[in-house]
This record gives sequence, structure tokens and C-alpha cells, in this order.
Amino acid sequence: GQTKLNCSNFALPAVLHGIVQGLRIATGGAIELTEEIAETLPELYADRNMIERVATNLLQNAIRFAKKKVVVWAKAQAGSVTFSVIDDGPGIPKVDQSKLFNKFVQLKRPQGGSDYKGTGLGLAICKNIVELHGGMIWVESEIDRGTTFHFTIPLMQKPPEAR
Repeated sequence: GQTKLNCSNFALPAVLHGIVQGLRIATGGAIELTEEIAETLPELYADRNMIERVATNLLQNAIRFAKKKVVVWAKAQAGSVTFSVIDDGPGIPKVDQSKLFNKFVQLKRPQGGSDYKGTGLGLAICKNIVELHGGMIWVESEIDRGTTFHFTIPLMQKPPEAR
């Protein structure tokens, strides 16, 4: 089916702060979560629930793979808001990066035991949500140097055209 956006204006810093605070509690301090969010960001006109879903998914993934630290970064750039999640985890091989946003793709999925098991749909859903808003999502990563996921959402005054 078609995803319908329910857009409204909202303050992104407050939304991101709330997500980070919840995840700090959930991790019990095992991972250092740092916020580098410009408090002067203009209000975002987007579907708040969908943007929260994207940010939460990217943060949960980063926490799962981080060694010690995850940084959440957001600022306005060239007519859009750019959001990034940076982890200090093992990194993703270049050959695998192009597969990440496809449905049912999981890299380094644990076999057996009680480790995390997902469906491999999270990043594909994130891509769909970001693109519905007219934005872009991408990854930058190097082995043993961590991973950064970025997404942009254009600053708009009215809802995006139906796609």
C-alpha cells in the first residue's frame, strides 16, 4: 500500500533529545550517547511519527554495533535538515554498503542464541520514509573506524507532493 504522510511543524531538537534520553535509560549507560544537535534548527514540516521512527531505528542500530560511543548530530544545511548517527563500531565493508537499504538484508546477523534478530526491514523502511519526505539517506563507513548514517529532510512550508 501507499504510506500517507501526516505532516505538521515540530521542533526536531526536542524530538531527538527525547529519543536519546529514552535510549540512554534503555542501555543503562553501557554506551555513551552524545548529542550534537543545533538548538537553533528551524521547525521541520514533516510527519513527526515517521521521522521519530527513522531516528530511533538508526540510533538502535548504532547502539547495537557501537563499542563505546554513539553521537547524534543534526543541523540545517542548504535548505534541509541533516541528521547523522555516528558509532565507533566495527564498520561495514564497502562491498556490503550498497545492500543495506534493501529489504530483508542483514549483515553480521548472529546465529542462534539470544542475540538480536530482526527482519532486515528497518533500513529499507527508513529509506522509504525519508524518500517520501523528499530527502536522502546514505551510509559512510570504514572497517575498524565506525559507521555514520545520514539522512536529510528538506525544509518545507507545505506537504510534499504525493508520490
